[in-house]
Formats: sequence, structure tokens, C-alpha cells
Amino acid sequence: MSLDVFGVGNALVDIQARVSDEVVERLGYPKGGMSLVDEAAQLRVLGELEGADISRCAGGSAANTIIAVADFGGKAAYAGKVSNDALGHFAIQDMRSMGVTIDVPLAA
Repeated sequence: MSLDVFGVGNALVDIQARVSDEVVERLGYPKGGMSLVDEAAQLRVLGELEGADISRCAGGSAANTIIAVADFGGKAAYAGKVSNDALGHFAIQDMRSMGVTIDVPLAA
């Protein structure tokens, strides 16, 4: 298969949710900011989002570039590693649905 771009990176899932200022304050993060978190903090934040209207999409800087190439009609493939959980399966399916060739191992 001939490709225009082949990307390697961290396969992430971006999650957007509309929450109240009180939730942001309770979590202790700056409004409008971005923070890298460990697994415990991630689980705490996701717990606060239960019942909220959320939007998800495959992400990460390399993945975003590859998705853009595919969106503009290029032939793009991606390699990375994802967890064998709901978010990992979502990341793979979302990228495939946008025309990206992706074949990654699922972590245990």
C-alpha cells in the first residue's frame, strides 16, 4: 500500500463536556487550562462527568495530523498503542471511520 503520511504517536481520546463552574472549582483545575494527569486524577475527573453530555474524538498531536491528512484526501496510516478498554477501542474505530489505516496492538 502506498501512503502519503505514516504517523507514530500516543493514541489519545479527547473528551469534551460542558460542566458548571462549580465542577471545575471542585476538581481544582484552572478554567480554560489543560493539565496532564495520572490515572487516579483521570478517574476522578471522569467520575465528575457521569451523566454529562460529552463528545469524544481520537486525538494526540500525531493522530490529529494523520486525521487531517486523511480528511484532505490523503492516504494516511497510524501506529501507536492503546489500552484494551472502551476508550482504546473507540480511538481505533474513530480513526478508521475518518479513513485512517490503523493497526495497533491493544495493551493488557
